[in-house]
Amino acid sequence: MVYNKKEQRNLESLQKDLIRAEELYDLGQFEETFKISDRVYQDSLVLNNNLLAFDAIIFKVTIPIQLGNLDKVPDLINQAENLLQIMSGDSLKEVELKKIDLLSLKGQLSFTKGEYGNSVEIHKKVLIRRNLPEPLILLVTVWLWEVKLKIPYLISSKV
Repeated sequence: MVYNKKEQRNLESLQKDLIRAEELYDLGQFEETFKISDRVYQDSLVLNNNLLAFDAIIFKVTIPIQLGNLDKVPDLINQAENLLQIMSGDSLKEVELKKIDLLSLKGQLSFTKGEYGNSVEIHKKVLIRRNLPEPLILLVTVWLWEVKLKIPYLISSKV
C-alpha cells in the first residue's frame, strides 16, 4: 500500500506506539497497554493497515486472557479472525504467522478457562504449523501435558 507523507508519519507513529504498548505490557501495565493497543487498532483500520491492526488486536486479546477477564475475549477473537479474512492482499507468509499467533492465543484462552486438554491440542497445532522438528514438538507436547497434570495439584495445594 502506498501512503502519502502524512499517512506514512502516522503509520510510523502507530508502530512506535505499539512498541511502547509492548514495553508497558512487559512492565505489567495492562490497562495502559490496552488503551494504546485500542487506539493503534482503530487508527490502523483508518489507514487500512490490517497487519498493524492485527498486531494491536493481539494485545487487546492477550490482556483480558492474562487478567482472567474473559467476557470480551470471544468478540475480540472474532474481530481478529475478520481481519485475517480481509488480509488476502498481504504477504501470505505474514498472514500465516498471524493465524498462528491467533491460534496460540486460543490455546492460552483454553488454558485460562481450565480446558487443559484442549489447550495442549491447540498448542501442538501451533508447533506443527510453525514447522518445528518432530522431536521438539513431541518434547513440548509432553511438557504441556505434564503441566496439565500438575495443575489440579497446584490448585489444591493453594487451598
